[in-house]
Amino acid sequence: PEDGIHGFNFSRLSISGYLETIPDPLTEDWNPCTQPDKHNHTEVLQSLSCMAQRHQLYLVANMPDLQPCPLTSHPYLDPSHLPCPPDGRWQFNTDVVFRSDGSLAARYHKQNLFFEKEFDTPPRLEVVTFDTPFAGRLDECASSTYSGSDPESGQSGS
Repeated sequence: PEDGIHGFNFSRLSISGYLETIPDPLTEDWNPCTQPDKHNHTEVLQSLSCMAQRHQLYLVANMPDLQPCPLTSHPYLDPSHLPCPPDGRWQFNTDVVFRSDGSLAARYHKQNLFFEKEFDTPPRLEVVTFDTPFAGRLDECASSTYSGSDPESGQSGS
């Protein structure tokens, strides 16, 4: 469930202890369960990865993501044109997907925030897909179901 790992009613500062930097699986292959030392402070990602691997299932979870400024791992943006938040970091409400071997398959930054002042709205709508052996290609873009969103152009409505 959304906010199931970290809870809700946080400020931007008070959620900082729950933030983990989630690498972009489009640019980096990583299995947190088998490569726990590749990134620092990724205990939740490691636990989720090991659960997926242990039970041989695809796992989707919602968790907070910390990305440094400038935002360099965003697949749709030129980082030189993004205004950095005043505290020098991006904080996103994020869905992560792990394959049955524990590897990170997808990362989606939620576009339509609902009273979530602790998170930043991604600068552009993300359309994230991942392949599974049991259902083909799935998308992780619930934001496109909101009125005014256009996943084809990557633009969200007002």
